[in-house]
Amino acid sequence: MFFSKFDVISFIHGLEHFTNRDYPIVLENIKKYLKPNGIFTGALPHKNRFNYRMCPECNHIFEIDGHVSSHNLESLKKIFLDNNFEIFHLSNFNLKYALISSGTLKKMYLYLNYLFNLKQTPKQIEFVVKPLK
Repeated sequence: MFFSKFDVISFIHGLEHFTNRDYPIVLENIKKYLKPNGIFTGALPHKNRFNYRMCPECNHIFEIDGHVSSHNLESLKKIFLDNNFEIFHLSNFNLKYALISSGTLKKMYLYLNYLFNLKQTPKQIEFVVKPLK
């Protein structure tokens, strides 16, 4: 079977749409599409808060954005290590992203916090990993 292989696969705000049981399958498929020494990179919400709704027609309860999992640095690290990935970068705060996605007052607050090394408010987890041989 022939399929394309890639140097980099990015998955931005997607892993939170899978359960812990799904990760071995998802990550094994990512590995199949990576070239040797290829990397897998992406981002997902940090400690995602679920936003549930109920369908008025059938009373089915669902998460409005389709999120089924929530992660912090430790839980995501465990998933990558359990699925044989080497971690190059795993972070829960990116000042540049926070500044772009925020209003003027929030930008000033974030930048001052960053300058004075105060506690940051994480928005997302970013990762760069590579399958182990």
